[in-house]
Amino acid sequence: MQKSSLLVWGAVILAVLVAIGQEADQSWKMRANGSSDSVQFTIHSFRPGRNFTWSTGVPMSRFHNLPMSVLDHGGRAQFEYVTSAGKLVCKGTFSFSSGAGSFVFVPNPDFVSELRNLGYNTPDHDQIFEMLMSDVTLDYARVVRDAGLHATSGQLLELRHHGVDIEFLRDLREYGKDFSASDIIELRQHGIDGDYLRDLKRSGYDIPVSQIVELRQHGVSADFVRDLKSFGIHPRPEELVQFRQHGVSADFLSDLKAAGYDTLNADQVVQLRQHGVPADFAIQARELGYKFTPDELVTLHQHGVSAEYLQTLKQSGIRQLSADQIARLRQHGVD
Repeated sequence: MQKSSLLVWGAVILAVLVAIGQEADQSWKMRANGSSDSVQFTIHSFRPGRNFTWSTGVPMSRFHNLPMSVLDHGGRAQFEYVTSAGKLVCKGTFSFSSGAGSFVFVPNPDFVSELRNLGYNTPDHDQIFEMLMSDVTLDYARVVRDAGLHATSGQLLELRHHGVDIEFLRDLREYGKDFSASDIIELRQHGIDGDYLRDLKRSGYDIPVSQIVELRQHGVSADFVRDLKSFGIHPRPEELVQFRQHGVSADFLSDLKAAGYDTLNADQVVQLRQHGVPADFAIQARELGYKFTPDELVTLHQHGVSAEYLQTLKQSGIRQLSADQIARLRQHGVD
């Protein structure tokens, strides 16, 4: 019986030792960053199965009961880091303009209650803690709701983590489409900002997220879209991609339009570009009275027919020639 009791006590002691070895750790560090208005604040929260570290510059206004003198001269301090989601009750020691210690997280029940009133599900303890550290405010939650996203508390955090700020959400409302939370995260992951969306909208591209992302991935810039609009050119989204892939510029398209080739499809435009046919050649040929097809322009260019050569033929009285006939004359050295 005594041996059995010893075994039980041994197991209990071992369990306690293991628990101590995996004891939760909630610590903070702070250091001056050269500004009297802010400090570098680092939080580390660990427990078995979860490890969270956060570090950024934060304004001194977030700290309650933290005198500047303790940063300047050192000493022990107890203070609070406060946002709308809750607070960290911190204690520790400062020296040489830096400090370290431990903290206890205290959620704000009014914040959780208001989130529910806004239509969000009740966040768990870890989510509230991350909302505090990520500065998810009730104003932010309202803007997300007003954008029609129908986001969960978890998605609210995801949006914040991907840099979706209030200004970007308002830009989305101006764009006038219904986006989901995952749509918005995808937009931000591809570096799409409000200016890009506004330029697409103003240029007449009211397109879904997948096409917006495709344009961005293929280097279709806002400047390119604006330039096309200024020339009165409005290609389809898939044509925009083709143009950027093959180096078709807005000026090239504008010159083709001036030459009367404003009904070409994307493949024909790309064909001219790939074969190096100058757009001004098309303009000059049209001014000389020729109406060549894109294929004929390519053939003429490949045989070295220039606008000057066409001018020479016209001045010599040789007219009503087809593109093939002009190319053969050039090929046989008829100048």
